[in-house]
Amino acid sequence: MRIIADKAIPFLQETFGTLGEVTALHSREITPDTARDADMLIVRTRTRVNEHLLEGSRVRFVASAAVGTDHIDLEYLRTRGITFSSAPGSNANAVAEYVLTAIFTVAEQRGISLRGRTLGVIGVGNVGRRVVRKAKSLGMNVLQNDPPRQRVEGGTEFVSFKDALQSDIVTFHVPLTLDGEDTTLHLIDDSLLQLIKPGAIVLNTSRGEVACNSALIKGTDSGLLSAVILDVWEGEPDVDLSVLSKVTLGTPHIAAYTQQGKVNATQMVYESACRFLGQEPRSDVLERIKISTDTALQIPDSTTDLESAISFAFRQIYPIGQDDSQLRKIASMDPDKRKHYFDDLRNNYTLRLEASAYRVQLADSQTAWASAFAELGFSVE
Repeated sequence: MRIIADKAIPFLQETFGTLGEVTALHSREITPDTARDADMLIVRTRTRVNEHLLEGSRVRFVASAAVGTDHIDLEYLRTRGITFSSAPGSNANAVAEYVLTAIFTVAEQRGISLRGRTLGVIGVGNVGRRVVRKAKSLGMNVLQNDPPRQRVEGGTEFVSFKDALQSDIVTFHVPLTLDGEDTTLHLIDDSLLQLIKPGAIVLNTSRGEVACNSALIKGTDSGLLSAVILDVWEGEPDVDLSVLSKVTLGTPHIAAYTQQGKVNATQMVYESACRFLGQEPRSDVLERIKISTDTALQIPDSTTDLESAISFAFRQIYPIGQDDSQLRKIASMDPDKRKHYFDDLRNNYTLRLEASAYRVQLADSQTAWASAFAELGFSVE
């Protein structure tokens, strides 16, 4: 069994090495030539899997250690009888925590509270659900917009896109769909600017092409958008510097890059490969890739309100400003180096830990906050 895999996927040898011979390559090295003799192909979002890549190969199983599938020609795989698997939900908590951290960071900069403010969540799937739950636990009002779910489930929990845009903060968690009833290409466009609440904060952690660059620039220049937070970029890795100069926080497509999220994805595609081969996943393998971390995080005794304490915790475990600063260095580089720099920021990113890896230490006067921290994923002592 010959397995070609993206070298940035963690624990390749520990998992897929038990199934066959693993050749770990940089995403740019996964080509028709290198894939030709593979039986299995394990990729990330930066590898386009289509007829060009696989025609003439012996690949029978493709897995993407990621959530979205817009880089996969699913119809081609179906016609070739190639089994496909991905890792939906593997990084959902990572992205939800990124959203909280980004919002807390902007709120801290502006000296505002999140309690009582309204958050519009566009797309309430694996990530969106977690964002909703965490925001409600912070005392925020939440408006949910998800037309596909609303058509199937009905009910009153969903609102129209127009109504959701009347929120103080609007965060996008949709797949990239290019046509059909629920097209999301350029969902953030000039028409959105005509509907959105003036002064709103907008976050996009879904796909870059969900937002139109010119609309983002127009929205910030006019003041209609008081802040824009982007982790994904239209045309990436070629980042539009005029957009980068306008955003309040910008990061290089790493919202999902936590140790837990990456391990979850590896485990999910490993288990799928085992099912494809008719094998049981090995318990010793699953045990070997677990993240066992118990890092202490002390809330300052001087912190007297819960929101400030939670904000401090999230900003401590993920100082998002460092990623923002690293990305902004791209503006001073020669144009021919920018794409590689963006890719390198992603490829060499130091995976952060999620809240579940931290043990919050509260002072005697703060013990009433224990349940709130636990609800957000921290352990508490």
